[in-house]
Amino acid sequence: MRTSTIVLVSLCCLASLLPASVAAQSAPDSVAFYNLGSKSAFTYGCFAPCVCPVHSSRPLQGTFQLRHTGFDGLYENYDVMAVRWVVSDNTANVVITGSGHYRIGGEFAIQKQMTLDLQFGSAPPQRFDSGIVSGGNDFPKIEIDVSLHQSTCFDSVIHIQASPATATSVGPGGSSPRASLVKATPNPFTEGTNLALELPAPARVDLSIYDAQGHLIRRLALGAWLPAGAPSIAWDGKREDGTNCSSGVYFVRGRIGDAPAVRRIVKAR
Repeated sequence: MRTSTIVLVSLCCLASLLPASVAAQSAPDSVAFYNLGSKSAFTYGCFAPCVCPVHSSRPLQGTFQLRHTGFDGLYENYDVMAVRWVVSDNTANVVITGSGHYRIGGEFAIQKQMTLDLQFGSAPPQRFDSGIVSGGNDFPKIEIDVSLHQSTCFDSVIHIQASPATATSVGPGGSSPRASLVKATPNPFTEGTNLALELPAPARVDLSIYDAQGHLIRRLALGAWLPAGAPSIAWDGKREDGTNCSSGVYFVRGRIGDAPAVRRIVKAR
């Protein structure tokens, strides 16, 4: 473990800036372009509870793409593509390229996971993984740690803070308001729930209800253009045919404007 980490550290200190090797692609509408935020960083060294003299953090800049690939009954799945990041110190820059997978969902709470195969300069690719961790209610924003060894001692960790490139930056780590599915109220619910939206501008809304196995239960909005503001969409807990759904976990899925939306909701009885 220590040997591979030392090699990685050496790359970050010695390698020179390399040209991009990823071919340009024309992305379909389902591909979102992401920019890393100011808190993104590459860190290597000791992590609690271990204590050792090596610990360093370097700023990380760059872009990647996210493509939705489907819902598996528990998670919305995405391909992470065209990773091109640069980690730098006072003497050199290293280009990081690669790809991977991101998923968000869960059965009892919102969870997320990112797995990336990353190449530092010309070194062989290495697998970084976050494991399944809690959080993700602010998606399509992404903030997650991926690590080389998933160790609590000596490790290499990348902190990823990213937002879709369509959001306009207004300062370090900030972005302009973005169309989103804010919350479901009440949740859990018995008779019905209201899906609260946030629309800084008029936007097209596509939202449907799916059960935990990924089956379509109810279409709530199909290409409806809603005015700017804070509109809400109600679900009465019924299927398309008007029959009552049984208690359990359901998912709101779709798109609000140009952003994918997912929210876990629970029907109590």
